Amino acid sequence: MARLLKALGLAAFQPAAWLRPGCTGRGLVCPAVWEPAARGLTLLEMMAVLAIAAVLAATAYPSWRDQLHKGRRTDAVAALGSLQLAQEKHRWAHGRYAEHTALLGLPSHSPAAHYDLTVEHADRAGYTLVATARAGSPQQSDLPCERLGVALQAGVTLELAARAGQPLEPDPDRRCWAR
Repeated sequence: MARLLKALGLAAFQPAAWLRPGCTGRGLVCPAVWEPAARGLTLLEMMAVLAIAAVLAATAYPSWRDQLHKGRRTDAVAALGSLQLAQEKHRWAHGRYAEHTALLGLPSHSPAAHYDLTVEHADRAGYTLVATARAGSPQQSDLPCERLGVALQAGVTLELAARAGQPLEPDPDRRCWAR
């Protein structure tokens, strides 16, 4: 076979590359030789897919985190509601609002332990109850709404919110109190 190829001027070709066992030899190319190339992703295609996934994740993460914070705020809202009820019971029994959560018979933390509860102010006319995100809690990173409060002044209930270390202020747009 090699002599035949040399005579035809095809000696530079390797017969094994185009002639396989089982080929009839009709024609120069055996159909069994042409196999489809393996398919897959190139490194460049894989990097493009990863870059797109990273951009999508980076844009979705803040929204997802904010929704988690908003969901955990219900822990503070429920705890402050329980404190309000207990304050009214205490006032009915003692003629004034309690100055500490221990006097109300309630724990000093929210049910899911995301917030510490305190009574900042209490007298005969009203009170201010505060839920502050606990150290080490995931709510500690909820910066604009780290402190939630309820104040009763002259029979009017106010919903309050603040950053850590800032004084409580009314939350008129209900950003921190939205349900």
